[in-house]
Amino acid sequence: MRDPTMVVTVFLVFATTCPLPKGDAGAVAAVRASDHGQPPHGRSRRDATTNRPPDQAPANPKGLDMSPDLWHSVPPYLKQVLTSIDDRLRGLDAFGSALRLTRLDFSLEQVQRKLDSFDSRLGRLEAKLDVRLEKVEEALSGRGKDAASSSQQQQQGAADAFHLSRRFDMLADKLNNKLAFLETKLDMRADRLANKLELLERDLQDASEDVLEKMARGDEARARLHADMSRLADMAERADTAQRQTATVLRVDVADVIKRADAKMDLFSNEMLAANNMLRALQQQGNATQQAASSCQAMSADAPSWEQASELCLSYVQISWYMRTLLK
Repeated sequence: MRDPTMVVTVFLVFATTCPLPKGDAGAVAAVRASDHGQPPHGRSRRDATTNRPPDQAPANPKGLDMSPDLWHSVPPYLKQVLTSIDDRLRGLDAFGSALRLTRLDFSLEQVQRKLDSFDSRLGRLEAKLDVRLEKVEEALSGRGKDAASSSQQQQQGAADAFHLSRRFDMLADKLNNKLAFLETKLDMRADRLANKLELLERDLQDASEDVLEKMARGDEARARLHADMSRLADMAERADTAQRQTATVLRVDVADVIKRADAKMDLFSNEMLAANNMLRALQQQGNATQQAASSCQAMSADAPSWEQASELCLSYVQISWYMRTLLK
């Protein structure tokens, strides 16, 4: 029969050298927590830094509230701009989440590969242990050996099993330490990525506030421009009205001037006719005077008579009167 101490030793060796199950990081953390006496569903480092339970949803979900009660007084173009900004923020949030999940998947794949390598090493060690245990069993079940040699072999097998168990314990501790280091590293990377996403979200929020401020300034400038355009339109309308009134007044004044000019032209034409008549009369008087002078020269050297002298004086008076009338 086998020694009970040997059986217990072999059982402990098998229990300590059995490979860890392949799974995700949550299962590994649960196993580590159960080994250290902690509850499997404790808070992680990320949950401790954010001061929030792991399964608790955020109180304020991201995105705009599109209820019509809040948007009835908002201009359509501003609503469109805010909606486009919200869509871009949602796209960036989705991109950041996808990037974070991709990095976490890559890190988990690396951890999985390391766990597989540890599993293969543990499998090789388990195979070596099986070979040694088979040798121990063969040595224990050998016939024709005395009790002293069998007891020595049993002690040697127990010592080998103890050394192997110690080595497996050391490997398990190293594996646990490496898993803790990897989990800490993953938490640090997750915190760093979360900080970068928060900074990006803050930058996007600042950019959206700047856009809204610029839009408000644009609305104010447009209102001022509209007021200036209205004032210019009023000034143009008043100028048009004044131009029309001036054109009407000028048209009336020009008509009056033309009428007065026509009257003056008529008066001037009448005066010209009178002057022509007077010139004709003067020409006739001159002809008569010339005839009288020629008749006087044809007379003898005797002195003129009183009638001829009076006719000459009368003709001279008439000529002077016509000249005065013409000059007037």
